Amino acid sequence: MAEKEQKTDKSNESTIKNKETSSDKENNKKEENENKEKPQSRIKVVKSLVSENILEFIENLAEKYKDTKKPTMIARNFKDELEKKFGKGWNVIIGGHYFGIVVYEDHFYVEIDIDDNRILLFKSYMPPKVK
Repeated sequence: MAEKEQKTDKSNESTIKNKETSSDKENNKKEENENKEKPQSRIKVVKSLVSENILEFIENLAEKYKDTKKPTMIARNFKDELEKKFGKGWNVIIGGHYFGIVVYEDHFYVEIDIDDNRILLFKSYMPPKVK
């Protein structure tokens, strides 16, 4: 009778192990799904006619505001931070498609993409105030 009990115990152990294995597989699948990264915003510099420090600053801004939903808020934040750091006259245009002509200071023009939006950043000439 002791032998039968041992066999029964072993079969229960294997059933428990099988259940644990199934449970482990389910947990692994859950972890894999949780670990799958959400599609990250793609930030790409399309054209740059600025110094390295300005470009790095703009790339940091893009990273900072990439999840902002309203393009008007992105534009406002970019403009405010660029003017605070590099002086007045910055312009920011955001959209998927746009046409136009702009005049900008030499070495102050950048185009970047954040997902499907193109962001055009340029600094206009600001003449000194006449007293």
